Amino acid sequence: MPAENERAPEAQYFTQLLLRHPDLGPAQTVAGGAAANGRVLTFKYPLVGRPTLLPAMGTRIPAVVVQDSARVLHFVSADNTVTWSDTLAGPAVGVGLLPSGGGVPGGLLLGAGHRLHLLANDGRDVLPFPLNLPDSVRVAKLLAAPGSRTGAPARLLATTAGNALMLLDAKGSLFPGWQPKRLDFPLAGNPALLSVNGRDIVLVPLQNGYVYAFDGQGNLFPGFPLSVGGRLAGDVLVQAGTTLGRTRLTVVNQHGEPGDLQPERRHYHPEAGGNLEPHGPLSPCARRPGPHLRGDARRRQPGSTYTCPGGRRRCSPSAS
Repeated sequence: MPAENERAPEAQYFTQLLLRHPDLGPAQTVAGGAAANGRVLTFKYPLVGRPTLLPAMGTRIPAVVVQDSARVLHFVSADNTVTWSDTLAGPAVGVGLLPSGGGVPGGLLLGAGHRLHLLANDGRDVLPFPLNLPDSVRVAKLLAAPGSRTGAPARLLATTAGNALMLLDAKGSLFPGWQPKRLDFPLAGNPALLSVNGRDIVLVPLQNGYVYAFDGQGNLFPGFPLSVGGRLAGDVLVQAGTTLGRTRLTVVNQHGEPGDLQPERRHYHPEAGGNLEPHGPLSPCARRPGPHLRGDARRRQPGSTYTCPGGRRRCSPSAS
């Protein structure tokens, strides 16, 4: 109410001014064009990397996880709304859902910089995440697999930008012998993380044509590495058997030709039409290239010398 004497020195007026600034958020919704289906989100910063599609409850339309050039990760729900955003220390890699188990809740698993994250529905890390790796490490790839024993936490395999591997569980415990394990040659593709008879197995394809198999302590399994006699350029696909020896491994050479490796029989079987032809049992040693080896269609020659990767052992296989 106004004062009785508005001219009096003590007369005062009170008012309130409410200003509202629209929360634009990280993206704006605009009408879609002729090629769009519904609304379109326009982000402030350009998007980088590949989007990750995730299943959404109650609808067949997936949710999407994207990252922009400011290293901000966005979760876009099935109704085309940015639910949460989180700034990361680097590019997001290995983005995927991790089921709960082994005392660790489920969530969105990913690696960024030197950290591994497990994000809840609100975009915040769930304990014990984030897991901090050494400061000098930059995660380039991230794989996850269930624990090798009932009730064990999931296993995580991180590939670093320095061509090394780190194996740990979802509680943050690093496996012995993986601090990290450095490789002598670049990876040909993604490694494989599996369990056979309760044993942890990491299969690693290298570009020089070798496939390594390590156990949970970082030791090389007997009979490995296996060589395909040519360069590899792809992931290793696994059809698990009752033992590692009966497990079928499928690899791809530099020409895009798939082939099977059987550790028990030590044979490499390329698909029909490939340049690499089947030959006799493979030695765990690698061939020392010589003038008689031509291109990738390398065959065993009688009396040829084969040398292990370390150059310490030699063997002279019979002619095939």
